[in-house]
Amino acid sequence: MRSTMYMVAVSVCLLLAGAAHAGDYYGSQDGDWSLAATWNNAGVPGTNDGVWISGENVVHDSAASGLAGYGAVDNGSLTLQKSLNVEQWWNVNGGGVVDLNGNDLTVDGGLNFNGGSIVNSGRILVPTEHINVGGGTSIALDGDDYINRAYVYDGCTMALGSVGGNVEAGIVADYHGLVTVDPGYVTSSGFYFDVRNGGMVRITQGAGVTTGVTYAPYDDPYWRALRWAVQTGGLVELNFDSGSASGDWIFKMLDTTDTLTDMVTDGRLVITGAPYEIVNDGTWTIVRATGEIPEPATMSLLAIGSLAALIRRKR
Repeated sequence: MRSTMYMVAVSVCLLLAGAAHAGDYYGSQDGDWSLAATWNNAGVPGTNDGVWISGENVVHDSAASGLAGYGAVDNGSLTLQKSLNVEQWWNVNGGGVVDLNGNDLTVDGGLNFNGGSIVNSGRILVPTEHINVGGGTSIALDGDDYINRAYVYDGCTMALGSVGGNVEAGIVADYHGLVTVDPGYVTSSGFYFDVRNGGMVRITQGAGVTTGVTYAPYDDPYWRALRWAVQTGGLVELNFDSGSASGDWIFKMLDTTDTLTDMVTDGRLVITGAPYEIVNDGTWTIVRATGEIPEPATMSLLAIGSLAALIRRKR
């Protein structure tokens, strides 16, 4: 409820802000962005203009301006044949689809998902503000994407790929929001996780991968206070997979003053899948496996052998 009220308040503020700009263009039919017939206003949208796509299928074609002021896709689609830079904010609402089609969507203000989706390859770039993921949305970021901060809530999911660190400042997982992190993800200096109210961060040791997530916050009191905070109702899971072996590590944190468990206040940190140890080598706190994990096939053979022995004994 709190997160819904927050998004409503943000939306109202954004609508009021948009009213002061040059013009609002509403889609009137399917078509190219660069054709006046696609819009209800005179001409075509460009710098500072609002763009509202509701049920139409609009193509941001090569003849279109590469700029827009703000806007939304709602029960329609926007396909990029040319990269688009939104100067303020952009909403992708229920039923709305943005097809990157190999191009960039850059949003200088906030990018807000409320049930909409992004499809196909391309880059999502939100360099200074938040990406808000709500309304049943699931979104995956890879190493080509770049965002400043993210807020994942209301049971939605954000998946962070293993190539580099594509979130600069941090992520809040709130109200049952789920953030999954692939092995090999490296966070930037100053990065933080804030996990609370049923939110979850899940880090999984990928099959055949011997190293996990590296976390190196600024060595500065302000950023260290913001680092991984697992608060009331929050959960962080570190899951070794069936291919992990003794010595493989899943999480490594630059840790000059605190311990890994200091990040947990009223939440939980759960480590599963393998016997493990938490060690400090003088620079890093490391969570690593101390024993082999049987492969699923081996486990199945062991189970079959035990069942056969039990049957023989009963005979």
